[in-house]
Amino acid sequence: MDNNLIFGRTVEEWIKLETELKLRDIKNTPLLDGVTKQAQKPLIDLITELLQPFPDPCHYDHHGYCQEHFLHERPCPFERAKEWLK
Repeated sequence: MDNNLIFGRTVEEWIKLETELKLRDIKNTPLLDGVTKQAQKPLIDLITELLQPFPDPCHYDHHGYCQEHFLHERPCPFERAKEWLK
């Protein structure tokens, strides 16, 4: 038996699963419910503009911190915003 497993999974597998679940929740969360279409466009444009200087995908180190976008924990806010805009 591998001593590096936790309930049959590696730490990296648990981190990946946690990230996938958080991103799924983000995608299924209606963030703009109750916000008028007129107010939605400036918010979406702002998020899109903020993401433009950071086109590269997240790269996480072995601790789960994003090395591409200022060491945020998984999921990185940039990854979350890109997923939400899809």
